[in-house]
Amino acid sequence: MQGLPVGWAEGLVQGAEGYLRGDEPNTLMALEIAISPDHTGQGISYTMLNAIRVHAKGSRFQALIVAVRPSPEVTLSDYTDGTILPLAAGRRVAV
Repeated sequence: MQGLPVGWAEGLVQGAEGYLRGDEPNTLMALEIAISPDHTGQGISYTMLNAIRVHAKGSRFQALIVAVRPSPEVTLSDYTDGTILPLAAGRRVAV
């Protein structure tokens, strides 16, 4: 999708500039989903990502941007449902 921000800073700047112009928001960006090390490996990050995805699809948003960090146990394909596109180096996805 053309025009999507690269990174948090650019996303925040684009959002603020759009707000000041009076633009209707069309992209939802999750700044962080942090899971305590005591609770990793329980599928919590996938559950959180899926909840955000469901919210975005049920609203007016055309895109969802979430930073994900795959590990040896969890790859980008574990997070996808066919609507997520890798954007750069397997680190960012957009719905």
